[in-house]
Amino acid sequence: MAKIRKTRITKEEYQHLLQTDRPALIDYLFSKPEPKALKAEAAIIGACLFSAQSGLPTAMRYLKHSDFHDKQHQTLFRAMTTLIKSNDKVDLLTVTDQVRKMGLLGDRLNPPKNLKGIKRTRFVTTAISATEIIEPTLHVGSSAHIESHCKIVKEQSMRRMLIDVGVNLIRDSHDLSKDIFNLSSDSVRTIRINTPGTILKIETMNEAMTAGSLAPPAKQILGNLVKENEVAIWFSDPGTGKSVCAFQIADAASRGVNVFPETDDPNLKNECEPKDVIVFDFEMENSELFARYSNKDGQRKKFNDRFRRVSINEDFLNYDDADELIMSEITTAINVLKPQLVVIDNITYISSE
Repeated sequence: MAKIRKTRITKEEYQHLLQTDRPALIDYLFSKPEPKALKAEAAIIGACLFSAQSGLPTAMRYLKHSDFHDKQHQTLFRAMTTLIKSNDKVDLLTVTDQVRKMGLLGDRLNPPKNLKGIKRTRFVTTAISATEIIEPTLHVGSSAHIESHCKIVKEQSMRRMLIDVGVNLIRDSHDLSKDIFNLSSDSVRTIRINTPGTILKIETMNEAMTAGSLAPPAKQILGNLVKENEVAIWFSDPGTGKSVCAFQIADAASRGVNVFPETDDPNLKNECEPKDVIVFDFEMENSELFARYSNKDGQRKKFNDRFRRVSINEDFLNYDDADELIMSEITTAINVLKPQLVVIDNITYISSE
């Protein structure tokens, strides 16, 4: 990358950098190199090689090979994902062999004279030696922190993407032949497409099958009606027992027992260990709750301490933005308490009319 930070450049040089050397332009504009997290990238690659069964599926949920800044990390991640999609094992030997099949195994500083099926420029930027493949595994003992590392790498990738969108926008905004409204729309679209957390994603059926094969099987909480890692929406006429059933499911999940202990029906079984559970209860007052779960002598049902209930604070008076505030507090409670099962009773309470 050109070292131009301390030199004032001409308009022509500026235009040239717009077209040819983005990193140098970024360095000139902001006096900073491109955002990257090379240590986190190496930790991810090492974790995937060290524990492919647990580490690689997590990384694939967060990242594409292009999210890695280091070209050799891109090559290794592409090799590993190719193996997974072919239902092959992932380890040092298979990854090295896959890199060889890609034509990218070797010393990029001394490329072979006869490169078959690959351009010389690509080899010298993306090739990796067998020694370099082993290196990321030397500093990783497990895949325990891979999710945190993936978030760091994804954040830096998004920063580079936003910078790239900005540079493109600067270049194209100077071109009076381009429609400014289309430029604005295209920039927003690019940002939205590349932002994680969008509601929908598009993938081929084969990609979906691969992701499904990597995901751990979801255990039953109430047979096939309620399972781990799923969203279940129950609806029926008023007074048919939805709230009672929701509390029964939450109570049973918190204790790791069947919702209906008197039946041995496998379609109603609970396969899970006790879970941390939150019920967002917008239906019952505390007095109703006590009446429902106590007898005439005042003896009350004893719940597991892993079972939490959230209700409306009676001192709350700001109803102008109540639905937005409630959604925000639900999100905060889930992020802080990290429950394994969430029940909202009922969801129409928090939806805007």
